[in-house]
Amino acid sequence: LVRIRTIGDDFYNYSAKEYALIGQRSQKKYALGDSLRVKLVSADLASRQLDFELA
Repeated sequence: LVRIRTIGDDFYNYSAKEYALIGQRSQKKYALGDSLRVKLVSADLASRQLDFELA
């Protein structure tokens, strides 16, 4: 899971029509199905959850 709050370069809004996060200032778009490079920042074995950030 990449948490929206970890994408710190802009404020992102979700567009349900485009299935995408769109930056308010930059208009940078992260859409469903896009390939992204991420890095693992935490792993919780008890809850079986992985947290990632954009690399």
